[in-house]
Amino acid sequence: MDKNRFIADCMLGKLARWLRILSFDTQYVRYLTDAQLLAQARYQNRILLTKDSLLQKKAKNFGYLVRSETIDEQLKEILHHFQLRPNLALTRCPHCNFPLKTPDQNDPIPWAPLYVLRSFSNIKVCPQCGQTFWPGTHWNNIIKKLESINFHINE
Repeated sequence: MDKNRFIADCMLGKLARWLRILSFDTQYVRYLTDAQLLAQARYQNRILLTKDSLLQKKAKNFGYLVRSETIDEQLKEILHHFQLRPNLALTRCPHCNFPLKTPDQNDPIPWAPLYVLRSFSNIKVCPQCGQTFWPGTHWNNIIKKLESINFHINE
């Protein structure tokens, strides 16, 4: 089981998105049965994150029961429990978990305002869903959230 690869059940969508923002490979599934979810976690060598205690018991050593209720506390719980170091290198798509790509100078960028293209050199694109990302003003909010739960960022 890889301590940096996760699969989150349907109750942990916000947590999955935050783990992706912090560069952790995190699948989020909404419509699988428990048996399918367990099989996928085992096959892909992922830790199953769940709020369902019965599902966690079925998962045994590759399942983790998330006890916290708020997203801040859930994030803090996972980062502490698995001793993870957050990284804001924009490596995974927060929407679909696909690895992000830095476009070459000649590559078209699906969508970004002109000021972004002129102001940021570290633009990333998701080849899977076509989303475009850059460390804009929301980045300060992400950093503040991490600092509020006593985590420092590896960049």
